[in-house]
Amino acid sequence: MPDGQTVAATDGRQIAPVHDNARIGDEGFLRQLDFLRALREFALQEAIKAPLDDNVLEFNNLNTLRKGGRGGRDATVEEWNLVEDKTRKLLSLLDEGQRKRFRLSRSTNFLLFIPVALMVLALVALVTSVTLSIVPPPPLLTPSPTVEHLIAFMVWLMSLGGMGAVAFIYVNALSIQIDPNVDVINRGFVAMRTILGALFAIVLTLPYGYHAYLVFCLQVKLGATPDDINQPILLLMPFVLGFSTPLVLAVLNRVIDSVQIFFGLKPAAPVPPGDDRPKLAER
Repeated sequence: MPDGQTVAATDGRQIAPVHDNARIGDEGFLRQLDFLRALREFALQEAIKAPLDDNVLEFNNLNTLRKGGRGGRDATVEEWNLVEDKTRKLLSLLDEGQRKRFRLSRSTNFLLFIPVALMVLALVALVTSVTLSIVPPPPLLTPSPTVEHLIAFMVWLMSLGGMGAVAFIYVNALSIQIDPNVDVINRGFVAMRTILGALFAIVLTLPYGYHAYLVFCLQVKLGATPDDINQPILLLMPFVLGFSTPLVLAVLNRVIDSVQIFFGLKPAAPVPPGDDRPKLAER
């Protein structure tokens, strides 16, 4: 398209001419410019008041810059300085709560994708297990495990543990529960917290939850009512372990203390006076 040519819209209106000089091929600059535009839109929505002698909310020529692909030009030093200066000034106008809300709005798609993906995985694993369950002859309720059951169970555990971790991040993002150590807008933190919840769930639930899971799948296939479900706590444990890191650490500390006492690496807790419980013979 020739430089400066006016383009006709589909409804016959004339729109502003498109200049090749407005097409930018620098992806880094375009990302920074998109961030600045989103920041300006947020500031307008929040009715942030800028100083009267400052034109920080006026973009002028920055509004005309567009993505130009390979044919686009590099951003000039003046354009870089202008974008960086306006970004710094706009951020300084926001308080801590507003900055957090703005950064959270930029991470919404990422935070929505993780739980949806985990729910789909958990549902696929559960449906697979229920489908593969073989109904035993009555009155027995003995499941027949297969390798496919075990794989589906492990996927189900990790998915529920990850969903528990994401639920913990969500309650902090919504200020239902506030943990100062939780950075809900840091993608690296969210990913590590989700993986940690999945690891806790599979390591701490796999040894004793497999049979309860198989029985649950068999009961679902037989159309059991909620009152007929056995050991519901075991089925909820992966989610709880993924949600509560303090709970997991408390359980692990108890296990470590027990192992240390068993091997004589740590003295047992003294028995309080008047305790009638039998004492182990000292060696």
